[in-house]
Amino acid sequence: MAWMTKHEFLAQLHTLIQPRAYLEIGVQSGGSLNLANCPSIGIDPSPLVSPRGQQQIFRMTSDAFFDDPLGKIEHDFPPIDLVFIDGMHLFEFALRDFINVEKIAHEGTVVVFDDVLPYNEAIAGREPLPGDWAGDVWKTMQIISDLRFDLNHRIVDVWSTGAFVVWGFGRSAVDALLLQAHCENIVKKWMDKPMPEWVLSREFAATPESVLEDLRIR
Repeated sequence: MAWMTKHEFLAQLHTLIQPRAYLEIGVQSGGSLNLANCPSIGIDPSPLVSPRGQQQIFRMTSDAFFDDPLGKIEHDFPPIDLVFIDGMHLFEFALRDFINVEKIAHEGTVVVFDDVLPYNEAIAGREPLPGDWAGDVWKTMQIISDLRFDLNHRIVDVWSTGAFVVWGFGRSAVDALLLQAHCENIVKKWMDKPMPEWVLSREFAATPESVLEDLRIR
């Protein structure tokens, strides 16, 4: 089976959504950031590239950026329509990134997580590994699926470590605030959760083509 790669899926999202602005957490070598043809923000404490074109790269952690995002983004910066979360591959960081992103999202924003479907247990540990280290980001996917019924979300079967797409923001400020308020307790509850078999089998993952169609008619 010829799987669509993460970057191919992101490229198609850019074509479909035509974002006015793009935000990426975890720039690394810039492969995904360079897919954007719009004003773009990249956040990474140690990026391996320098900004080019319409890019702004903030050399800091995402926590530091979101401490005062409006103080860092130019006042006339366009609305952020597409977000890619690919920072630290531990679920508590990814969850915190999501909570912070939601504060600046609008009803048309689409958020994509990387590394939610490790292809074996070896790359799903909490200790960093060279290569395809997915960590336990799958827990963030499960937390959002379990607690945020107000949002639309799809697990996407892309190579190599899957993706998780979330949209439909702004329907319930209460649910967003509850997730934020209880984040610390949620992290404690999920810290030692074992990975279910369906994550490795990708049993509930949709094809990228079907998810793109869902987003086309959203």
